[in-house]
Amino acid sequence: MERVLVTGVSGFLGSHVARLLLQQGYAVRGSIRSRAKAEVVRQSLQAGGADISRLELVELDLLSDRGWSEAAAGCDFLQHIASPFVLIMPKDKNDLVRPAVEGTRRALTAAIGAGHKRMVLTSSLAAIDCGHRDYRHTFTEADWTELDGPLVTAYAESKTRAEREAWTLVEREGQRDRLAVINPSAILGPLLDDDPGTTAALILRCAKELARFRGWEANAAGDGFLIAFDGPGRAHPLWDEHLSAGTLVGHRHRVETLFP
Repeated sequence: MERVLVTGVSGFLGSHVARLLLQQGYAVRGSIRSRAKAEVVRQSLQAGGADISRLELVELDLLSDRGWSEAAAGCDFLQHIASPFVLIMPKDKNDLVRPAVEGTRRALTAAIGAGHKRMVLTSSLAAIDCGHRDYRHTFTEADWTELDGPLVTAYAESKTRAEREAWTLVEREGQRDRLAVINPSAILGPLLDDDPGTTAALILRCAKELARFRGWEANAAGDGFLIAFDGPGRAHPLWDEHLSAGTLVGHRHRVETLFP
């Protein structure tokens, strides 16, 4: 049975990816920041229809070397999803940049050392489309956020620097074809536990302002992360059609019922 190391398994996206992997017959070794979250993760994945008999949880810190080699050992694939994601930017951008970059370096180094067949990194559309002074062209994986451009947030910088670190590392190690990068936009969808997290907070904010923006539904996004196990080393931008204000309002009522 093939085993996947999934970092950030207690988060919104990580939990969906872990659920899909378990449902497709993989064993999952998921990383959490604290053992206190272990039982909640197990319960939420089981309630989501996953067989948790193939789930193992380990404690990892993006800013510490401890445990990464051991976590990667015996796994066949890496899904590196863990990275700080907030709506209110910190005063010190390094509160986001450091864990994003250093966590990516630790995860990929451990995966390469353990001989993983494939490594999938969660980046973001924010690593592609921010800071540009000219938006009159179609953006692809060949584009990068211009860090010295206007309105580049600490989050956009953290995802940009983390992805660049990933490509630099695999190039240096001769492992480029083993890396796939996913660049999703906003990821929306059902919650697997009682923690609304950043995504649900984003839904509430946008719904209240009756905004329209581009998003990717969580179940479809999870499928995209599994597809990234195949094909040559490349980035995979993900987006969907515009979500209507009515759809967001529907999400708002559901979230506000759960989290008044």
